Amino acid sequence: MIEQIKNAIVEELIYYKVELDNPDYTPLANTYSPDEEEGEIIKKIFLKPFTRIAETYEFQHSIDIDLNPLYCICNNIFEEASLEGHTKDVLTHLLEVSSHGNIRNGDLFIIRYSGVTVDEADYQAVGIYKVEQKESFLETGAHGRLEFKQGIGANKLDKACLVIDTDAPFTIQLIDNVSKETNFWKKEFVNVGLKQDHVNATNQVISLTKSFITQQIPHEYEVDKTDQIDLLNRSSAYFKMNDQFKKEEFEENVFQDPNMIASFRNFENEQREELEVAPREEFTISKPAVRNSSKVFKSILKLDKNFHIYIHGDKSKIKKGVDESGRKFYQIFYEEER
Repeated sequence: MIEQIKNAIVEELIYYKVELDNPDYTPLANTYSPDEEEGEIIKKIFLKPFTRIAETYEFQHSIDIDLNPLYCICNNIFEEASLEGHTKDVLTHLLEVSSHGNIRNGDLFIIRYSGVTVDEADYQAVGIYKVEQKESFLETGAHGRLEFKQGIGANKLDKACLVIDTDAPFTIQLIDNVSKETNFWKKEFVNVGLKQDHVNATNQVISLTKSFITQQIPHEYEVDKTDQIDLLNRSSAYFKMNDQFKKEEFEENVFQDPNMIASFRNFENEQREELEVAPREEFTISKPAVRNSSKVFKSILKLDKNFHIYIHGDKSKIKKGVDESGRKFYQIFYEEER
């Protein structure tokens, strides 16, 4: 996953109007060469959203990867370091897979970048974007007039993929915000599966650990919410404080109890068939993936509708009890009020 966009440069930009319901539609390529200031705006709209994407993908095909049209097109673009002669192929492929009735008209943008940062190294990349919904905005005109216009902003892209020229296989990131009715963008247009890399390995262990702590442990152990939060906090701390994931070390740091460790391993084995990334004993922890997973490790104790208590450590300072009338309570011990 890309870490930041400051080194990236917009090298080429070509766009098309896509009119699926027009029998007289004739594609026309529009080439735009942005200056430096315009390039920064383009990066903010088209590249920055990928810094918030946690998953990475790779091209796939049921028979041979060379039969994946978009893989072949992107491979040629990277080899020639140019969009020239290839963007029409992208449009043709898009039109060929856009037979579903719910697929809309829009604008197709194809952008070639250099200097896209992944794991502290810079690569060239190709961004492909289909914009189906535009934002409304106001522009102040002469003599106090207000003009109502529509355009493309940085709030939300409809469909996008970023193909990064990393060592084989290419690294791909996806955005698909409007395809509840059809999965054509991911499965038919790009045709990808999760990449077997450290990003998805990190995501998978984080997700598996949360499921085990919140769903499985309560069935096997006498635990309350503060016990679960303590385990989540230890999990979060491990991923934040370490660069390498080592399974045995992780289990001992988080679960500590041998019986709970054995239970975690059994839980992982039961989930194995559903895991899209092969489990690993060791891998490099993806720090961007850890940052993006902060919501997974929410350490919030919710009491009725009145209180939310955020717990970030030292479970020994929280005591649970029941008073003489049967009302439940928590005692919280602290040294300083801030």
